[in-house]
Amino acid sequence: MSEREIKRVAIIGAGQMGSGISVEFARYGYDVTLQDIKEEALKHAMKNIRADLDLMVETELIRDNEAAVALSKIITTLNIADAVKDADHIVEAVSENLTLKQQVFAQLDELCAPDVTLATNSSTMRVDDCAANVKHHPERILITHYWYPAPFIPLVEVIGGKRTNPLYLEKLAKVLRSMHKRVVLQKLELPTGPAGWGNALQHPIENVARKFVDDTGCDPTIVDELIRFGFGRRIPFTGIFMRYDIIGLDFFYNNAKARGGEIWQQIKERVERGETGVKSGKGFYDWPDDTAKQFARNYNIELINLMKQDIQRGDI
Repeated sequence: MSEREIKRVAIIGAGQMGSGISVEFARYGYDVTLQDIKEEALKHAMKNIRADLDLMVETELIRDNEAAVALSKIITTLNIADAVKDADHIVEAVSENLTLKQQVFAQLDELCAPDVTLATNSSTMRVDDCAANVKHHPERILITHYWYPAPFIPLVEVIGGKRTNPLYLEKLAKVLRSMHKRVVLQKLELPTGPAGWGNALQHPIENVARKFVDDTGCDPTIVDELIRFGFGRRIPFTGIFMRYDIIGLDFFYNNAKARGGEIWQQIKERVERGETGVKSGKGFYDWPDDTAKQFARNYNIELINLMKQDIQRGDI
């Protein structure tokens, strides 16, 4: 694998994700070419890009001059060959249509030099499926899955297929981390869709929500309230296993034991080593000194700020 430095990026598809990803690269100094087959889509994308940059200025994430420079870094074209001609990295962000993605990657494989990395932003499809018709260099194809809205959600999943060279995964992970993205690197996609761990976690919640609506008469708005004002509010701060540490792993250990249930091995081993989470200073995470106290303070401040916004909007 050559050490091609990424300086120019092409985004194929000017929808919500394509425009958002363009903002991300442009504001960190990359030259971006945004391509779509419809002129109207490109005009709409540039309007969204300006709005995103304006909001960043309004919220003091970036300065006025930085927004102007970022905007100047983005050009548009209707021609895919022109878009990728000088690109060092390409992100496919067309609609979630497998046949279309296969066509795009087969075309990119023919147009691009062997060391140009090709990424799909697909949230549901797999690398191996998208690259099924690629004849020459499938090893440089991977997933970089941004979460909507791309400029404002830190997470990007970098995911490989069976034919992906792991060095390309590391290369893209390094680039994205330099852009203040939180990268989760998954060397091999899940065997069935969705390819990434993120959606594999998210989809069961959506399936249960739909089942509630269909089977119990639960109104869709109530499902959203349960998430928005309840457990969904703490998930951004604690995830799953950090919350376990805060509550205490011994709680889950004793609870399962009292019910006669099987204790999850990951918890069983930790508790029996005396690692019960925050109270012992170690669980799934290390909690040295006053780390837990400071975390709880910051967490509660964020919750209070959200609650104040709820009251101001009349949501509670």
